[in-house]
Amino acid sequence: MKASIHILLIFTFIAIMQGCKSDPCTDVACENGTCIEGRCVCTPGFEGSICQTNARLKFLGAWTAGDICNSGATVYDVEVVEGEGISGILFKNLHQTGPEASAVVEGNEFEIPLQAFGNWTIQGSGRLDTATTTLSLDYLLDFGNGLTDACLATLEPR
Repeated sequence: MKASIHILLIFTFIAIMQGCKSDPCTDVACENGTCIEGRCVCTPGFEGSICQTNARLKFLGAWTAGDICNSGATVYDVEVVEGEGISGILFKNLHQTGPEASAVVEGNEFEIPLQAFGNWTIQGSGRLDTATTTLSLDYLLDFGNGLTDACLATLEPR
C-alpha cells in the first residue's frame, strides 16, 4: 500500500511539473508576426528575427540593368519603388519601356505577374542575391503582333 501511495505521489509530482513549463513566447515580442514555440513567424511581407523589416525595402532604389534579350543586349537605368500593398514593388523603365511593371516580393524573390499595357504584355520572375546585392530577372515581353522578346537581366545598384 505504501508503495502505491509513493508511486501515486511521484506521478502527481511529475504531472504538476509538466503543467508548470514556462511559455516560450513570454519574452518574445514579434512586431509583425506571431510567436510560436519561442520564434516569430512573420506576416507575409515582413522578415527578421522579430519580423521588424519590410522585405521589399532591399529591392527599392536606383539600379543599372544589363539585359541580354532575343533582340540584343542593352544597358540602361531602372528605378524600383514601392508598389501596392506591403509586398508590392514597381519597376520603372524596365526594358526601357514607359509603363511601370508591378511585382510582388516574397523573401529574396519576386514575381512580375502577367500584365497588359495596350497591345503588349510582360511577365517574369527574379531574385536578389544578398551576397552580391544584384537582382537577376528573367522576363518575357509579348508585343501582341507575333513578336516576343525573352530577356535575362542583371541589375546592380547605382
